[in-house]
Amino acid sequence: MSFPVIIREKSTSDQILVLIPVEFPFQQISVKDLIVEKVKQEVIKKNDYYQKTTISEREQRLNQNIIAIQQDNTIKTSTGNVASSLSDALPDLNEEIEKALDSFLRNGFFVLIEGEQYTELKQQILWRQQLDIVFLKLVPLVGG
Repeated sequence: MSFPVIIREKSTSDQILVLIPVEFPFQQISVKDLIVEKVKQEVIKKNDYYQKTTISEREQRLNQNIIAIQQDNTIKTSTGNVASSLSDALPDLNEEIEKALDSFLRNGFFVLIEGEQYTELKQQILWRQQLDIVFLKLVPLVGG
């Protein structure tokens, strides 16, 4: 039997950035298990995207995103050679997991389960239907 949940990643302005469906083989998992599974799903999605698209397609999509951001006047971007960053190696799963765990320990993001902040990797989460899981992504302040 598997235990499905949907992780919502949100910004501090309460905007949903991404929904990530995951399934666990156990009814009770740790915060660490949750973070690891979320990272696995993100790496799988990114690797799949890189395998299905060419560098020029990724560059075109990035340029469209930059134009949309500039039109919103929310971020000023500089022009440059984006093709080199688009051809970088696919993300390494173990490296991404370590980054995410380190970020959690340094309060780079919060994990909220049913609105309660979980602060330790070893804290246990008991599955139930429609369990509310939120990863709250923090935005670093300029200069700090």
